[in-house]
Amino acid sequence: MASEKQPVLQTPIGICSYPNLVEARQGTNKGSKPKFSTVIAFTPELLKKHKDAKAKLKALKQSALACAESKWGTKARTLIESGKLNWPFRSMDDEDPDDTNYSFPDGTEWIQPSTVGRPGTVDRYEDPDNPGKPVKIEVDDLEEKIYAGCHIRATVRAYWYDNQGNKGVAFALNNIQKVAEGERLDGRKKASDEFEALEDADDMPDADDEAPRRRKKSRAAPPPEDDEDDEEDVPVRRKKSRKVEEDDDQDDGDEDEEDEPPARRKKSRKVEEDDDSDDDDGDEEDDEPAPRRRGRASKSKKRTSLDDVM
Repeated sequence: MASEKQPVLQTPIGICSYPNLVEARQGTNKGSKPKFSTVIAFTPELLKKHKDAKAKLKALKQSALACAESKWGTKARTLIESGKLNWPFRSMDDEDPDDTNYSFPDGTEWIQPSTVGRPGTVDRYEDPDNPGKPVKIEVDDLEEKIYAGCHIRATVRAYWYDNQGNKGVAFALNNIQKVAEGERLDGRKKASDEFEALEDADDMPDADDEAPRRRKKSRAAPPPEDDEDDEEDVPVRRKKSRKVEEDDDQDDGDEDEEDEPPARRKKSRKVEEDDDSDDDDGDEEDDEPAPRRRGRASKSKKRTSLDDVM
């Protein structure tokens, strides 16, 4: 059966966990490329709260099954249920309480879509410069705004992989939208929640007070290093320094020690080139399955059920 590219679908609203959106990280499999990723957990509470959530979750499962069948044919369902093909959905009902990194409510299912390129990320608020569209979340704000515990939704696409015996279906991550705040899973609190104000706003100094003037003068102190007078002096000092070094060379007849650092820099560049060449290898589609098998290692022979897909 010919492989068919699956459509891009929108996930239900879920809880963000283990967000890795600021910097791509290396996968668990040898030769894999660094990726951006996040866990999106669909709790029974959120599936019940949003009326279209269950329909969207079912559409994701149908797309994942169709993707598997496009590669492995009619035997794909049996291979998934027997655990011979990795399935992109995980459930707390299948996790070993003594061997899992997750603590979601019972009945929670989740996926972990990933991508080599950084996904687009937007907030729930409207962009004042683009009416009707959400405002973009800048990279510098990602760690603060997209945290473990906030509510997000994403656009994803199912794809199959078959690499050195590691095979199954996963989701590629396209874009993310933050939908709501949530209880942080890492236990961290906002600074405003851990401190109280020490003074009333009426007690703050006015703009004409002496203290602000001192602070403004202090901030202006560093710029003199960039003055034109200083820049004109630098070449003179450098020229004089070179003349002294030339005199020393004529007297001693020795090699100048300044020849050594370029050699070391050249060697450093070669090491970097070797490192870069090592990173060019690898497959994009092999990061997710490894942790899934670890999570089920100590379980009994419980198998994935696809009864709710059809």
